[in-house]
Amino acid sequence: MNYAVLLALLLFPSLAYADADLPATRAKAEAGEAAAEYQIGLKYYQGSSVGQNYAEAAKWFRKSAQQGFAMAQFDLGVMYSSGKGVTQDDQQAYVWLSLAAQQEKSAGASKALDLAAKRLSTEALAKAQKQAAKRFEEIKRKQK
Repeated sequence: MNYAVLLALLLFPSLAYADADLPATRAKAEAGEAAAEYQIGLKYYQGSSVGQNYAEAAKWFRKSAQQGFAMAQFDLGVMYSSGKGVTQDDQQAYVWLSLAAQQEKSAGASKALDLAAKRLSTEALAKAQKQAAKRFEEIKRKQK
């Protein structure tokens, strides 16, 4: 289990839906509920109640992250950083970690963002910062 997932479960124990709730959680996720999308992503990431599938986890984290769910943004950023379930991409890692850090204001998110920034050239970092700002505005518009 990665650090972000463990931290999320420790801070938000209600996120650890019981396996019996999987059909209900999946229905909520398919209806577009961000927290449920994140939960389905966690199930696939951990291989809990479903077969472990990082690509499927990334798909569900992305759906949730695009709605502004900070934990999904963080986990998606970590996946881009490591290349688990997605093509490794430091620029995308920075974008998603930046969005998470803006909301979470946690040391973990800030540290992950700093590490992602250090792996980018000055030019790539500037591009990633612009992408993050654009994505942030898109999410804010959708939330209104």
